[in-house]
Amino acid sequence: MFVPSVGIGPMLTSSAGKQSLLDSGTGAYLGASYKGLTFMSSYTSLESTSFLLQQLADVRWKKGFFDVGYSLKPTAKWEMSFALTYTRSTLDAPEYPRVRRGSYEALLEWTNFYNLDLGFAGNLNRT
Repeated sequence: MFVPSVGIGPMLTSSAGKQSLLDSGTGAYLGASYKGLTFMSSYTSLESTSFLLQQLADVRWKKGFFDVGYSLKPTAKWEMSFALTYTRSTLDAPEYPRVRRGSYEALLEWTNFYNLDLGFAGNLNRT
């Protein structure tokens, strides 16, 4: 699925004359599964305008994510899954204040489920 979104915000009057404020973004998502294997991925970006110290500047945010996992059932009561997840984020303001940031996170996960059958047996005698 691909979802574009473009918008021009209100007009701003500055010493350079009238300027429009940028506000646009795109995004995509993909997900698939087959038997015990799963895959998910997404991407989003946003382009906007900042107004700092009476200066207009473009600002760009981007975020990417993917997850791949596998589930299996070794016994009738025991289930386990493995997953690898990665996320990447960036912020870029090339004009004033000239900020560039990037971060990422990676996670490897192993999850176990064990189904317990619990019961209660009792005898109630009233005399």
